Amino acid sequence: MRKTIAITIDGEEQSIVTFKNTVAAALEESGITLGPKHEVHPSLETALENNTTISIDRAVTVKVSVDGKQLSILTNEDSLKELLAQADITLGEEDVIKPVVDTPLEEGMEVVITRIATEYEKSTATIDYTTEVKKDSSIQKGKSKVLQEGVPGEKEVTTKVVYEDGVEVSREVVEEATKKAPVNKIVAEGSGQVMV
Repeated sequence: MRKTIAITIDGEEQSIVTFKNTVAAALEESGITLGPKHEVHPSLETALENNTTISIDRAVTVKVSVDGKQLSILTNEDSLKELLAQADITLGEEDVIKPVVDTPLEEGMEVVITRIATEYEKSTATIDYTTEVKKDSSIQKGKSKVLQEGVPGEKEVTTKVVYEDGVEVSREVVEEATKKAPVNKIVAEGSGQVMV
């Protein structure tokens, strides 16, 4: 029995006339080849009736760069977020993905996922002491005397280090905490008159 059916491929519709009885036979007669991940509604085994609409969503190949690998993924998902779930690719809290996860998929699309890791390193650093000079008239001019030796202090430095795909890209001191204050050196400098 003759039937007029509509075939919609990726949103573009065409009408055909066929005497075939199933979706698969009508598609074959029309020269439409299906790939392994193409979705067909109704299913290929469905019996055809007049005015049936067959919808085909073709799979697309998306290139994904992640974790040092170049993946070529054939998918019929609609968005990048769905593709990541299908491919079992998880994003860390700080990871960057281009384009954004809500982007609809297109044939040949290239996706780059950059793994971001932030670490905090603690280290100890010396705090230099300063030298205070006091004038002392009891000391002859041009002479000096150390009243107190200087002692360096100590501080704990916290540094934020950011890595992209395992490579350090930035290092920034985010906190300095004094553990031991320095002791200033005190020098008495003579200001007295020279006796002749």
